[in-house]
Amino acid sequence: MNSRTNRLLDPLQAVIGLFVFLGVALTAVAGYALVGTLGVTVTPDLAVAVLSAVSLAAFLAITSSWFREDVGRRRA
Repeated sequence: MNSRTNRLLDPLQAVIGLFVFLGVALTAVAGYALVGTLGVTVTPDLAVAVLSAVSLAAFLAITSSWFREDVGRRRA
């Protein structure tokens, strides 16, 4: 692979992104279980909506940081 492909497909960043996503998902599951034990009813639709929103926010944060780094490298 050439250096441009290595920058786009950095395995360390991909693994870190995967673990961030898994951490957010497991935190959401734990939060849902905790709320369930308190007797507060949370519909599955609401839980899925919150999980989707958090996942989307994490995805946007990761991709924007990648684009910001790529643009900074081109200017230098």
